[in-house]
Amino acid sequence: MTFLMPCREGSSLLTAMKHVVVLVLLPIAGLVVNLMTASTVSICLCSTNTKAVICLCFFGPGLAFLALAVSLQKRKKCFNTKSTLQGLEKAYFWKNIFMSIYPSLYWVAILMLDGRYYSCYSSQCNRKPEERGYYDHDPTINQLSAQSQLIGFVLILVLALLVLLYLCCERCCRPVAWRLEEQCELALHKEREECAGRFALAFAKHKVAQQEVHLYETPLQQDPNKTLISGPAAPGGIPRSLTAKDVFDTINHQPINTIYS
Repeated sequence: MTFLMPCREGSSLLTAMKHVVVLVLLPIAGLVVNLMTASTVSICLCSTNTKAVICLCFFGPGLAFLALAVSLQKRKKCFNTKSTLQGLEKAYFWKNIFMSIYPSLYWVAILMLDGRYYSCYSSQCNRKPEERGYYDHDPTINQLSAQSQLIGFVLILVLALLVLLYLCCERCCRPVAWRLEEQCELALHKEREECAGRFALAFAKHKVAQQEVHLYETPLQQDPNKTLISGPAAPGGIPRSLTAKDVFDTINHQPINTIYS
């Protein structure tokens, strides 16, 4: 089991760095959106275009961060399993769901903490045009801004509590059988990947040898009693039970996701 530790630690460190990059991109994107929509949100004209811009500020970058988070998740054939997920598969499923949506939720929380987007969208346009830029003197706008910030802080608190609950359950309540099953799956997947690589290399050499025979022998030089030269045999370390489907699955899918990544 000790040979799995460096691989697992390296994978966990790489995954952590990816999520740190996502968290750094969130405030940077917030500053960019704030600079681009500062005049629109501050003046807050009573028009459908203004509300459309505010909606796009929420949903546009939110969907972009959702796509980025999904692309960072390691592939796992969770949709090809049984309809009822149990044990380790259920833990993988819910973890992947949370790790995919949390950047979008943090983005919504950042805009709610700003206060101007929610207050501009919820205002009833009952102020005069010359007073629309003076939010500090409007009690209704101040109340909407405070309500927006309250929603933002509550959303961040809920996300933090979910992460804390997950870590507590992961470190304290996780069955030992799950850890052993995870380590066995990692070892088996690594062995299958190596066997599939050796099998693919031997098969490629065999096909190249056959193509060379057909390429350099003209029909006039071919002897009907002559047998084709066979390529190199497959290495002895490849199990006979390994099928072509295992080779294609290994090539098309990334390494299995772990509960610690």
